[in-house]
Amino acid sequence: HKKDVVRSSIMVEKNKPDYAVVLAFDVRVEEEAQKFADETKVTIFRADIIYHLTKLYSEFMAGLREQRKKEALKKIIYPAKLQYIEKIHESKPIIIGVRILDGTLHRNDPIVSVGPFIQPTTSSAQAKQAAEEKPKAAPIIDMGLVKSIQLDKKSIEQAQRGADVAIEIDESHVSQWKLGNEIKMNDEILTKINRESIDIMKQYMRDSLTPEDWKLVKYLKDRLKFI
Repeated sequence: HKKDVVRSSIMVEKNKPDYAVVLAFDVRVEEEAQKFADETKVTIFRADIIYHLTKLYSEFMAGLREQRKKEALKKIIYPAKLQYIEKIHESKPIIIGVRILDGTLHRNDPIVSVGPFIQPTTSSAQAKQAAEEKPKAAPIIDMGLVKSIQLDKKSIEQAQRGADVAIEIDESHVSQWKLGNEIKMNDEILTKINRESIDIMKQYMRDSLTPEDWKLVKYLKDRLKFI
């Protein structure tokens, strides 16, 4: 009946498509009800066998979950740690050479400089001491967005650990900075991950990320000083 669709349409207004449904078991869907459902984006499932009805709804819910995952993953800023190793073009566009020390750098990632690169510890005693200490405080400079990435003069969408690549930086939406002044050779550069990205990774990528990936996430979180 139309009244059933009207009740479910409230969930559309509340942006809860999970509940904006009507399950019609072994009944005829009135033409008026179907028309109103189409207009209000309420989904009607109809079947004469309860198993078929529950299967339709289960598939619908699985599709919603997959869609939410895809939309969420588009928002992720992935963790990456870089080292500034070469000045290629100083301004408009700013192009620098970087080494991917850890993680994966993606095109359009926001990046920040956190000061001089700190060499990793070599002895077990140094490693233990470093593990007990929080990352050294350093000025954080917003550098902008990674507009493009090139490896061997070929454009790529992402660069993984160990690669030396050239990146073009779009700094139009951040405070002005200059190579050699605020940003110096061998400075450490990080992707500017945020709490939303970490929450999405925990929800949708917990099984696909390695312990080393989570270690990098924690490192960036500590360096960028957010909860």
